[in-house]
Amino acid sequence: MPLQRIAIFKTWPGRALLAALLVLPALAGCGTDTPTPTPVPAPPPATATPIAAPATPTPPPATSTAVLPTATPIPSTATVALPSPTVAASATPVGSPAITAATAARVTQLRQLKAPTESLVQSVAVAPDGKTLAAATVAGEIFLWPLPIRDEAPRKLTSDAFRATSLAFSPDSATLAVGLGHLGNDIQLWHLPDGQLTRTLKGHTESVNRVAFAPDGQTLASASGDGTVRLWDVATGQTLRTLQAGSWGVAFAPNGKTLATAGTDARTVQIWAVPEGKLLRILGGHAGMVLNMAYGPDGRLLASVGDDGMVWLWPGSDGYLLQGHTKPVNAVAFAPGGDLLASASDDMTIHLWSVPDGKPLHTLTGHTYGVTSLAFAPDGQTLVSASDAGDVRLWGVR
Repeated sequence: MPLQRIAIFKTWPGRALLAALLVLPALAGCGTDTPTPTPVPAPPPATATPIAAPATPTPPPATSTAVLPTATPIPSTATVALPSPTVAASATPVGSPAITAATAARVTQLRQLKAPTESLVQSVAVAPDGKTLAAATVAGEIFLWPLPIRDEAPRKLTSDAFRATSLAFSPDSATLAVGLGHLGNDIQLWHLPDGQLTRTLKGHTESVNRVAFAPDGQTLASASGDGTVRLWDVATGQTLRTLQAGSWGVAFAPNGKTLATAGTDARTVQIWAVPEGKLLRILGGHAGMVLNMAYGPDGRLLASVGDDGMVWLWPGSDGYLLQGHTKPVNAVAFAPGGDLLASASDDMTIHLWSVPDGKPLHTLTGHTYGVTSLAFAPDGQTLVSASDAGDVRLWGVR
């Protein structure tokens, strides 16, 4: 399928080639400030356009391993209809905008970091206790900075992995899950207090592109290029369930009972009941591959992004579209308060949106390559971003 995502530098071998072209000598001291490059001009103003989603596709059946009962496909009579072209869906207000025209000027870059090897940074994550920032590189390196950032070298987790694609902290901040890509296809679980690799989860046959912990920390979900999402028992490392789903997105709702994944056709979002492995509904609207998704902190909203440059907000089965990015959107994150949404794109920008009304609030510029990952600090005052240039940036957003 000729999707935008399949370009030479969006394939993993292509990323590895790009990494080789970008490699520079290691920095003499890491964790130190580096000059901020000349900001990239902002794209045309972003807009929030209520839009109706297309008809719900027929959902695929879910499959199960022998550990749990077979997942039950959604019956045709339970299919959730999406709005007709004459109906405009809107989100339920959550609170007042986090940033207004008067306060937008205070949204600034606080810090710029570099991975010591200057490898492409695939993923960033902030521990729930707010004490650690983690970054994963295309070279398979995991770097840990203490928060707040000090002028000291980051700690490195020793790994023989070729490529680290995704990161997720456990709710207690003690375990870091690392998804591995080409030549790996596994998931590593690291015990951070002593820096030891405690378990490797095996089962996927292609790159592990996304990982996410359930709110109770007992289950881990992983999305893979093999077309499955696996649910793992963290304590035993056993696969609990295998779902037929898309290759990229996976996110638990805050109650832990619902899981969002990309659809098997890559252009939809699937909503699953976790205990039963039952497909509840399919959300259609993206015109390209769905790349990432995130639930709001109260579970009432789901955001999804894709290589079509779209950002969708889903209050339920109806969604509405936030427009502004000009290239594929790789990452999306809600601020802990739920009133602010951030999206990051290959157009080298980060857009900040007001969740109550979907209005664009601010555009962050400065990255010189596509922005690959986003994470909010637990206090909601700092946003972390990473890019294909190997830089990690911290932004003050309050």
